[in-house]
Amino acid sequence: MSRIRGVQLGDTFWAGHLHVVCSEPDADGSVVIFNTTTMRSDSDRNCIIQPNELPSVNHVSVIAYERGHVMTKAQQEQLEESKEFATMRRSSASADVLRRIQEGALKSDQTPIEVQDIISDQVRS
Repeated sequence: MSRIRGVQLGDTFWAGHLHVVCSEPDADGSVVIFNTTTMRSDSDRNCIIQPNELPSVNHVSVIAYERGHVMTKAQQEQLEESKEFATMRRSSASADVLRRIQEGALKSDQTPIEVQDIISDQVRS
């Protein structure tokens, strides 16, 4: 897989919620990031995460597609260079969970269009 410093497809890190890198870096080194959040009655349920399916997820959660965003190479480098990043990193998402997150991103009407376009290009290629 392509690598921009230490951030690559499937990487996860904790920053208030568990965040998952859900795309390979594009030509500029940017990646798509989604985060998990506790499932509520009004949550988007296109990707439900069960406890322990992702690191540090201890209760039923969902992917917050509405908060999906593109993280630039500069933002990644700033994060990776922070003192806290080593303690934020978690183990990688499994291929199955990553595929479910990507598929949910394409189904959800909450996913930003720019993010859907990046995921769509990579899933279908």
